[in-house]
Amino acid sequence: QFEVLRVRASKACRCTVCGKPMRRSKTFEGTLNPLNNYNREDVEKSLEEQAKTWKSQPETHEKCVSGLS
Repeated sequence: QFEVLRVRASKACRCTVCGKPMRRSKTFEGTLNPLNNYNREDVEKSLEEQAKTWKSQPETHEKCVSGLS
């Protein structure tokens, strides 16, 4: 059983199709594994980078993607 590290990120943006405001949240997880050469800081830094990349990506409502808007 390895220790799980979590970073929760949220963003507020506008839908790329309809332009309405929307909020999204996502949890990024990584494990602290004694069998690899990564320490806690490396794993946390990687998770923060993933969260930062996700925050910069545009979002679209599910209903707008399926054409039901």
